[in-house]
Amino acid sequence: MPRLKAFQAHLGFFDTVVAAPSQKAALQAWGSRQNLFRDGGAKPATDPDAIAAALAKPGIVLKRLAGSNDPFSEQPPLRAARNEKRGARKGKKSRSSLLSTRS
Repeated sequence: MPRLKAFQAHLGFFDTVVAAPSQKAALQAWGSRQNLFRDGGAKPATDPDAIAAALAKPGIVLKRLAGSNDPFSEQPPLRAARNEKRGARKGKKSRSSLLSTRS
């Protein structure tokens, strides 16, 4: 059985970790056609929790939302979006509502 190493990369909205025998195998697991290690997008994992999670499920890409401290999982839960409109202020009417009252 080959010796496994844990590798991490930031891909899209997720921080990912995978246990693989080599960098090439990790790139294949991520589905990458470019060398993320050369570009600095991927590196050997240093977080003990990430390493433990990856070694528990070798060859499977585990994810968590970027920048979070959530545990790594195969299908991380997405956080609910806010229902508020951006830029809306309390007590202020929107420009579109002001224009509709002028006619």
